[in-house]
Amino acid sequence: MTKKSIIINELSHKDLSNLIKTFNMTYGSFVECMITYFKKTGQDPRLAENKSPKDMVQILDKRVVSFFKTQERDILKPLRNEVFSYSKKNEELILQLSKSIQNAFIISNNKHKEEIQNVIIEIQKLRM
Repeated sequence: MTKKSIIINELSHKDLSNLIKTFNMTYGSFVECMITYFKKTGQDPRLAENKSPKDMVQILDKRVVSFFKTQERDILKPLRNEVFSYSKKNEELILQLSKSIQNAFIISNNKHKEEIQNVIIEIQKLRM
């Protein structure tokens, strides 16, 4: 390992000293960890603008929640209503079909009585 020096201002050196004490690290190991962190996350440290990661996560959380609320309002609720409407329509159509078959059954003077009863049973099963 080669020793290298970097030049930083007094305030930054003081902050660095406090950080290495907080994390119980050496200057070198702390700087290496910082380098690894920025490489892995792809974040630009110049854009930190004194925002803590907690604040940044809260901002992102608000965006995600807003996105989901918009999806719920614009897509999920209308879709749910549409499915409910189709379900209701199908229920009405099945009821009408059942009544038509019963009327046909009565009119046909009991011709093919057994087949029609089987059809009615199958339709009732569909309604369940």
